[in-house]
Amino acid sequence: MKSLFRIFFLTLAAVFIALPSGYASPVDSVDESYDFHKIKNVMIYDIDLSGQELSDSDKTSLQQNFRMQAEKLLEIPSLDKVRLNRKISLAIGKDLDVIEKNNPEEYAALVNSNLRVVADIYVKSELIDYTIGTYTIPAHTDWKTVTDYDTYRDKDGHTHTVSHQRTIPVYVPEQQGPYTHVKMRFYSYDALTGKVIFTREETREDDDSRDCLDTYNKIVRSYFRDLRKKIK
Repeated sequence: MKSLFRIFFLTLAAVFIALPSGYASPVDSVDESYDFHKIKNVMIYDIDLSGQELSDSDKTSLQQNFRMQAEKLLEIPSLDKVRLNRKISLAIGKDLDVIEKNNPEEYAALVNSNLRVVADIYVKSELIDYTIGTYTIPAHTDWKTVTDYDTYRDKDGHTHTVSHQRTIPVYVPEQQGPYTHVKMRFYSYDALTGKVIFTREETREDDDSRDCLDTYNKIVRSYFRDLRKKIK
């Protein structure tokens, strides 16, 4: 029996070694001299997805999830591009939508010089990796509990059934398991100076998952939740 248990634990260890093991590895850089408590509103740019080959529906889903979670978790007034253009247009008396269409360079200059009027900080981000991979689970032995039943007759001819349990080895052949791998970068800037105040690069893998969106959402929530903690 001891040898059987020794084999079991060795096999189990081999299986765990083969797994990619879900993990998150955020790496932060924070300007400790910056007063985050003065932040009252924020401009949130759409996430940069240009480095990934994604369908239009996936892009839409990622952008919607990103903005929804960012606005919800920050709990302060936020701007998207539409609202940004409207506010700056009112502030300077020019139609930024028209200028953006006819003269992109002038539009960029106007946004850069007037962003500080409508927001205290702005956040940019990019999706670096968004893949579903597989890992090999080596052949191994699992242990299964089975129940045996013994039937007998007593001296009076009555039938009785007695059950007892035992553990048996079950061979599991080599197989493939899915995991998700998502990597993102975030940059928060002071709108007045353009200085970076809080950056994060995070890689996250989730075992036994076929849904990159769930892993992506965990990273997004983590960053904006931590940014909110700094603002409070």
